[in-house]
Amino acid sequence: MGTFVVRRHKQFGPRSSPVVLVMGVVMALLCATVGVADAQGRRAEDRQIDLVRPASAVETLRLGCKPDFVDGQRGVLCQWSEATNAHTRGYQLFRVTDGSARELVTTVGVNGRRGFFDTDVSAPSSLVYGVVSVNRSGRLLGRSAPVHVQLGQDIEQLRMMCAADSTDVGRGILCRWSETTQPGARGYLVYRIVGSHQRQVIARIGLDGRNGYFDTDTVPGVLHTYGVTAVDANGDVVAVGGPQQVRWPTAD
Repeated sequence: MGTFVVRRHKQFGPRSSPVVLVMGVVMALLCATVGVADAQGRRAEDRQIDLVRPASAVETLRLGCKPDFVDGQRGVLCQWSEATNAHTRGYQLFRVTDGSARELVTTVGVNGRRGFFDTDVSAPSSLVYGVVSVNRSGRLLGRSAPVHVQLGQDIEQLRMMCAADSTDVGRGILCRWSETTQPGARGYLVYRIVGSHQRQVIARIGLDGRNGYFDTDTVPGVLHTYGVTAVDANGDVVAVGGPQQVRWPTAD
């Protein structure tokens, strides 16, 4: 029978020492730690960006602003539509005056009135308004298109008088005012505030020379406040009269 000879094969390449093995493990752990820290850093940056990044679907709010005159003060009345996003917690109204930096005019809660009468303005000036809706953390949820308002020179003051009176149609409060001299005037709007209720337009009167209104829809024992404005074809105020206050007597 033949004799089997077993030969030991030589090892190719140098044998790894324990020191080299330990260094390899340390480097692997270090790379893994750096990778985790880098990923955490990116996530933190993303969160910071999300604080100022608009929501993916920003709804459009409708905003209307125009010069107005309320309770003896001239200003700009802005009103906007209600936000439909369920996460809305409030609104912010901004203003730019004559190209200056944007400034916050007011903040309104989600349950507050969707409007504001801005009296911190002077004539003449060019104004741009915008409103946004935000969530609890202040993240943008909705915004309006910019609305431009031109506030002209000081408007004409009309003389106005109101007093309790009786006529053939009954008892009421009769208001009269002087005729406007503004060439662009197209008619008058008569306003009334009863007690603590909101202001409402009670009459629209053309330039027919009457310059008066008899209000029979009175409430006994309550203060009635009246005002009148002359408006142009665009609805902008060109003259104003009032306010005049009359307390209607209690019922006999």
